[in-house]
Amino acid sequence: MSDISSGPAAIENLKHSNPHMPVSEFMDMYDAFKNSSFSSHWHHELEIQLILKGEAAYTINGVNYDVREGSAIYIAPEAIHSSVALQPGTLGYNILVLPQLLTDLFHQIGCDDCAKPLHTAEPEVILLTPNKKENIRILKRLERVYEADSTGYAYELLLTENLLGIWRDLLSTIRKSRALQPVDNAKQLREQRLRKMIDYIHLHYTEDISVQDIAVSANISRSECFRCFSDLSKTTPSDYLNKYRLRQAAQMLVTSTTSISEICFQNGFNSASHFSKEFKRMYGESPKNYRAENATTGREEK
Repeated sequence: MSDISSGPAAIENLKHSNPHMPVSEFMDMYDAFKNSSFSSHWHHELEIQLILKGEAAYTINGVNYDVREGSAIYIAPEAIHSSVALQPGTLGYNILVLPQLLTDLFHQIGCDDCAKPLHTAEPEVILLTPNKKENIRILKRLERVYEADSTGYAYELLLTENLLGIWRDLLSTIRKSRALQPVDNAKQLREQRLRKMIDYIHLHYTEDISVQDIAVSANISRSECFRCFSDLSKTTPSDYLNKYRLRQAAQMLVTSTTSISEICFQNGFNSASHFSKEFKRMYGESPKNYRAENATTGREEK
């Protein structure tokens, strides 16, 4: 139902193969990624991941959450998030939905209020554990979609039915758990700035860019740039840029026949020796060995 570039760094570039059903489903095999992790990213889709095996830690807009086997996590559209496996063999079923699919339907049936959490991106996250009665129906619906044959007859109807059921139960959970906390305008502004800077990095990482360039892309000072990355992504802008370049290079190593030196320069490094040193520091082996040993991606379409 979708087409996505392989590798964790490109996750925000989703292209749904059916524009009338903008939903993507993936199996995330964390062990297949070096460091068993997905770096900080964001996308326009809402995301729900069900942990089928193991345990994963998420950082969502600067807040940490542990998701254990049999539990799931809802992530609001445009929330900045990353994840890392806490156990070997961690496996997740991931579903991403473009909000327009739901908002258009709610508008047509005169139920615009049901779309409010999608417009406001609040709450940013909901942890769905099986020890809470109100979450059980959601988890069962996720399992039902996961176990269904996506090539079967009228699968789109089954998927739509369960998505609507999941959203209805999420709305109920939101209403019960919300003490309508005051909106943190300062945090929202920082999130918007970080999204702009991440977008800038993803567009210009092949160029010779500085922290000052990254800060200017969001019209903020260098010090505020550091605060945004530190508070929301637990890293520095330079470290984020370096790791993004390395992940893009790693992706090219296993998906192309481009020479290692060309991959180095095409991903913003100006020294082959520096590239090899940084690559080995992050992945534990040389680019040459990495290419030889990693021919598959850890994210597969369901």
